[in-house]
Amino acid sequence: MDASSRAALMQQLGKRAGISEVQQAFARHEPSTSTTINKVAPLIGPPLAAICISNMFDPAKETDPNWRDDIREDVTLECEKFGKVIHIHVDAISTRGLVHILFDSNLSAQKAAAALHGRYFAGRPISLTYVDPKTHRMQFADEIN
Repeated sequence: MDASSRAALMQQLGKRAGISEVQQAFARHEPSTSTTINKVAPLIGPPLAAICISNMFDPAKETDPNWRDDIREDVTLECEKFGKVIHIHVDAISTRGLVHILFDSNLSAQKAAAALHGRYFAGRPISLTYVDPKTHRMQFADEIN
């Protein structure tokens, strides 16, 4: 069974158990005893209203024409649990799989960072860094209303 067959099977089993695809995508990795556990560096610096998630995807391996929209939707649904999301940008050019998120407050971003840092998304370990919200607004000024 290859990776895509395993993913399809897990998706079917998750649907039967009432687990959404977003919940499956953001599930915490439960390593087997034979798996090496990757330690994630702690978040450094004061909580800020913007975060950047890395290792969300590999653009070279994305084949679906709507993959950016799918990732944006998954991230939005997950991050809205922690507060109001102002803006999300999926960086399709970055080889680091970056997703930039601007929240309405430092507290919302801090809650999201605490919940998501070190988790896995679609089988990939993700990590977060805080970003100055002014920098986020300047970088994506043409996308933010």
